[in-house]
Amino acid sequence: MCESISIALKSLLILRAFRLCMKHISIRRKSAFH
Repeated sequence: MCESISIALKSLLILRAFRLCMKHISIRRKSAFH
């Protein structure tokens, strides 16, 4: 149980980081276009 919980938390953190990265990239692209 403990291992599965840690894996789930890691996956959530990775997803969060990925979303933040995508947001940052999209914002940079928008600023570059303007």
